[in-house]
Amino acid sequence: SLALTSAYTFSAWVYITTNCGSGSGNLIVSKAHYGSYTGGFDWGCISESGYTNRMYIINQTSAGQDTYRSTASMSASQWHNVAVTFASSTPKLYVDGIQVSGAFDSGSSMRDAGVNSNNFFIGNHNIQQTLAFPGYMDEVKVYNIAKTADEILEEYNATSTYYTNYNI
Repeated sequence: SLALTSAYTFSAWVYITTNCGSGSGNLIVSKAHYGSYTGGFDWGCISESGYTNRMYIINQTSAGQDTYRSTASMSASQWHNVAVTFASSTPKLYVDGIQVSGAFDSGSSMRDAGVNSNNFFIGNHNIQQTLAFPGYMDEVKVYNIAKTADEILEEYNATSTYYTNYNI
């Protein structure tokens, strides 16, 4: 069972072929179960409120869900290195090795998603199959630590030449 409690990092290379949807968006990874807030998380992209393909992270707890959304758009039809870190109630979102600004839907912190028995999905959701990621993903990684900004940038720099020169 994947138990990410107090700190984690997700990262991936993504290539969006069709803009991310509105409403619930589209998922990069998910370990949530809608309708029963038993703990879990969703990380993905969404197009809404004047932003196209912006990242978001949702942590679900028995008290409800906390959502944090980036205030930066990503272009479709090119590779992007994306990451999210979480530690001490504060998520950080990164695009191409650089931290992007974001905002909570409400409140100013994110509760720990806790341990749950939900399945872990890459590129989709366990119930809502319409949330499939609209493109390609590579090197999806999960860490049980919150990587630093320098570590995120180092990971981007180590692989960016390959992806920025690779066309689909």
